[in-house]
Amino acid sequence: MKKPKKKTTSKSNAQSSPRERSFAEELGVVDLGDPILASHGRIFSVAGPDHPVAEFTDEFLVMHPSDRPYQAEDKSPSEDIVFRMDERGVILNEIGEPKKIPGAKFNNHEIFVYYKLRPASLFHYVVFFDEERRPNFLTVKGHRLTTELVYKLRNMTHNGDLTYYPDINFELDTEAI
Repeated sequence: MKKPKKKTTSKSNAQSSPRERSFAEELGVVDLGDPILASHGRIFSVAGPDHPVAEFTDEFLVMHPSDRPYQAEDKSPSEDIVFRMDERGVILNEIGEPKKIPGAKFNNHEIFVYYKLRPASLFHYVVFFDEERRPNFLTVKGHRLTTELVYKLRNMTHNGDLTYYPDINFELDTEAI
C-alpha cells in the first residue's frame, strides 16, 4: 500500500530574496572531473564543490571559500600572518618555544629562525648565538642563509653540522647590538 503524497502549499505570499550563487556553483564545479578552471580572467583549481577554490596568481596562491560568492582580491578580507618572537629576535613556535632548525648546528651552536626576512619573501634568516649571546647570521659569499637553504644543507650532512661546509661563514647582526 502506497502512502499518499503530502500536498505542499505555501501560506506566505512574501517572496524570498534570490540567493547569491556560491563560487563553486558559478564555476560549475560538480566533481573532480575538471580540477583546473578559468573565470574572471584568472586560473582556479578546486577538488570539489565543498572544497576551497585555489587561485593562481603571479605572486601568490589565494584560497577562496567555495560556498560564498566570488570576491575580487582587493575587496575580500585577508588573513594577517603574525610572528611572535622572544627578546633575542628568535621566532617562537606554536607553543611559545624558540624555533630552531632541528639537528642543525654551526660551531657547536644551535641554529635559530630569526625575525628578519629575506626581502620580498617569507623566508626567515637563521642565526646562532655566540658565547656573548649576540646573534650571528650564517652567510655564503656575503649572502645570508635562509631557513629553506639551511634545512637542505642540514639534510646533506650526516650529523647536521654546517661547519663542514667551507664556504659558510658568519657575520654579526650589528643592528641587534
